[in-house]
Amino acid sequence: MMNVTIPLKIINTQSFINGLLAQVPVGTKLSDQEYEKVVVYAMAWAVGGLYESAERFQFHEYLQSKSAPLPLNKKEQETIFDYYLTYDQKFEYALVKPEAWKPSLDKAIKFSQLLLPTVDSFRVEFLTNSILNQPKYTHSSTAFIQNGVLLIGGSGTAKTSSVLMWATKFDIAVKLFKRINFSSATSPGLFQASIEQECDNKMGKEYGPPQNKQLAIFIDDMSMPFVNKWGDQVTL
Repeated sequence: MMNVTIPLKIINTQSFINGLLAQVPVGTKLSDQEYEKVVVYAMAWAVGGLYESAERFQFHEYLQSKSAPLPLNKKEQETIFDYYLTYDQKFEYALVKPEAWKPSLDKAIKFSQLLLPTVDSFRVEFLTNSILNQPKYTHSSTAFIQNGVLLIGGSGTAKTSSVLMWATKFDIAVKLFKRINFSSATSPGLFQASIEQECDNKMGKEYGPPQNKQLAIFIDDMSMPFVNKWGDQVTL
């Protein structure tokens, strides 16, 4: 038997394609141009999502040189990364624009805890939903698992804030949210215990969130656990 390693960029491209096509009603027939637009957009984020602004601009120019279907009537410094694909009768590019912030009327506002929508938080929410809203069915007809999302970036790039803003839109009657902070002292046992305390024993050796709800686990920050002399992080 030969082991075949699939490059992560190919996996990410496929995940984005599946997420974008999930917007389309079942039975709808798309044109070749729409499929091409979906593939190009998915590939742009899977390959160029790690790039900084200058590199993204160069990547956009490369796609343009290949006559790829890109946003029309864009401003000079805008790229494909400043747009997202939305489906309404057909796939169209829409400019990334954060929603207006509205203060909560049912509780006091704490300035230090304010989460304000930004262009980056909009991108994170759109891409995260595209990946996480794809159920992967197991051998059981009712149980399913979902993909995971890994946000990377330097300190102060609002990764945590973006995830917390994404979680505020959960319907708590359906989906729960658990934040687990990793540190240099976090061990596999402590992590397992953190998960187990959120779960109920369903039957036998099966465990899951209470009341048959879904549970999103947010690990912040995965780079923190101790690195041993072999360069491993056993917690991860």
